[in-house]
Amino acid sequence: MKHHDTRKGIIYGALAADSLSLGSHWIYNVDAIAKRIGRPSDLNDPLVKTFHPNRKRGEFTHYGDQTLWLLESIADKGGYDQEAFFQLWKEKMAIYDGYMDHASKDTLSAGKASSMDDLGGAGRTAALALLFADPVALANAAASQASLTHDHPLVRDVARFFSRLLFHGDEPMKEALWATLEEEVWESGDLLPSQVKAGAETAGEETIAVIGRFGQMCSAERALPGTIHLLVSYPDNYEKAMISNVAAGGDSAARGLLAGMILGARSGFSSIPVRWTGALAAADRIDDAVDRIASL
Repeated sequence: MKHHDTRKGIIYGALAADSLSLGSHWIYNVDAIAKRIGRPSDLNDPLVKTFHPNRKRGEFTHYGDQTLWLLESIADKGGYDQEAFFQLWKEKMAIYDGYMDHASKDTLSAGKASSMDDLGGAGRTAALALLFADPVALANAAASQASLTHDHPLVRDVARFFSRLLFHGDEPMKEALWATLEEEVWESGDLLPSQVKAGAETAGEETIAVIGRFGQMCSAERALPGTIHLLVSYPDNYEKAMISNVAAGGDSAARGLLAGMILGARSGFSSIPVRWTGALAAADRIDDAVDRIASL
């Protein structure tokens, strides 16, 4: 994962997906999304002000903001300093003007991780993927980092799984999924493998229907199969995968961060539409942090 196009594909793949999701994030009515923005092929302001009232086109959801903080923390510290990042996270969240989910509220209030099983708890993994060249080291760091806000075995396993999956980018997607499943004794037991397999069985099915069937919500148990569906249905088409993800509604940002990271790594930064990457408000900050991490 040292190639520049691949490295930028990882982080921009995740963050562009998050920004694309901003417009309709947490809207569960897919007909309303279609009526307001059609096939969501461009970045948009939030369609409703309920969840992200202070955000505009090209900015991030709360997941993307936290991923950017982690990316910059790694660049600033010259590596991953978990204690320093958690302190930074608490300071920024204490004055945050974006959406505060239950896990963030609980973590900030208690000073320790919530027990929520949100898929988004593993979503910051892309930032760490630029630092670690060893799959075991990345998987361990990603699981530990996710536990800062989500103390749940499935969330840690999701972070481990997608970390390891990054290192199978030269294999066909389903073969990569099966190989990754064999590399760990999963903390959540059979739960993660069963959800990965359920998602993989839906390859080629209509995405809105599949994600609606598995569940549009943030719970990793419900959201993971839909995320896997995106990987197996659009293994070579980042743009179509992300548009289909947003059209399916609900917590599209969490699904997009993880699926976007994998597909961006596989196809590279050049596969991500310029109309998305060029419109990101934080593009200069991302590029600066990516360059500094590359020099470590």
